[in-house]
Amino acid sequence: DVYKEQNNFVLSEKFYLQALQSAQEMKLVLEEARCNNQLGLLYKRMGDVTSAITHFQRALELAKQAGDNTMAASSNSELMALAVQAKQEKKLESGLFSNLNTFINMGDRSGEALEYFRLSEYYAVNKQYDKALHYLKKHQQLKDSLEGSSVLIQIKQLEEQYENDKKEKEIALLKKDQDLQSLALSQERTNNSLIIVALISVVVISVLLLNRNRVVNRNKRMLEVEKMRNNIARDLHDDIGSTLSSINIMSQIALQENGNDGTHLKKIATHSARMMENMSDIVWSINPRNDTLEQVAAKMKEFAAEILEPKEITYTFSIDESIVSLKLDVEKRKNIFLIFKEAVNNAAKYSEAGKLAIQLSRVNGSLILSVIDNGKGFDSATVIHGNGLNNMTERAHSMNGRLTQFSEPGKGSSVSLQVPLT
Repeated sequence: DVYKEQNNFVLSEKFYLQALQSAQEMKLVLEEARCNNQLGLLYKRMGDVTSAITHFQRALELAKQAGDNTMAASSNSELMALAVQAKQEKKLESGLFSNLNTFINMGDRSGEALEYFRLSEYYAVNKQYDKALHYLKKHQQLKDSLEGSSVLIQIKQLEEQYENDKKEKEIALLKKDQDLQSLALSQERTNNSLIIVALISVVVISVLLLNRNRVVNRNKRMLEVEKMRNNIARDLHDDIGSTLSSINIMSQIALQENGNDGTHLKKIATHSARMMENMSDIVWSINPRNDTLEQVAAKMKEFAAEILEPKEITYTFSIDESIVSLKLDVEKRKNIFLIFKEAVNNAAKYSEAGKLAIQLSRVNGSLILSVIDNGKGFDSATVIHGNGLNNMTERAHSMNGRLTQFSEPGKGSSVSLQVPLT
């Protein structure tokens, strides 16, 4: 339960499953029902609707068997809510397949390839990775086919041009058959044209082949870099992350055993907790699965909920649909997220605000991030800027961007980041 509240889904799932196995082995029907109900709530928070429905259904059956009407009613209520959500997702899925069939019937292969890609993204978001991989492969196959067809069309055009030139020369030779001198001149011109066409054909084909090899090599390098990033992220998470977790847990246990006198243990606990948070951010920034702005926004929402909800600060989070699939490089993605963290932290600690408005938008080729609160504000002319604001400004400059902060006493504060997308 504690790990679930901390949004540590991996450890929460691990211990819930262990508890479920123990309840099954000991034949504790009510505890088995509770474990299934908690797993349903966990998967619901993770966005895994299918797994959530499975565990809520099992919890409902076991609660009825154990005679716990309260838990049965709770599980049934969650199932009804998830049914509505699943129905909405099914409607979106049907819309995607409708668009795909339209493009297929129209013979628009480019549109068909795009819809395969959108289906892959939809299933990836819903954690149906087998279907996501299936449609991504179909997208790539069709895309490769279209690119190959383009090369064949160019070659066919050159062949047709060659054949047309050849026929024209043959007609000219037949017309001047009785004029030997003209025939010789025509033959010479024909030979020259054939040589030029052949040279052009060789040059064009060579350029196309070189370009194809360059694209293939670039894709190979990108795959190697992505594999390296995956390995780094996994190693950081598995090795250093697990070590820091062990240090943090042992320091907490030592603190409990030594009472309030363990000053150095408190420092170890504080520093290890901070290092675990920073390590989590580093792993997230390296992982190539988080390159899209959609994943950045999801991370921002998770952080905002973790910081603002305990302080009972309401907030809104809006993002333009036009930039959801936009990809960012590792450095830019990390800097934008760290600037966002600092802005939200400052608002939560100092503003005494009751509401925050967070927005991601695209204006004139730039990405705009704004964090606005309705707190007490301050006098911008007299306030002393600390390391936090200086670090935010330096990060913005490193992206060729601009950070703007505005505040007036009694009128709240705003932080705006503008980063060029090209």
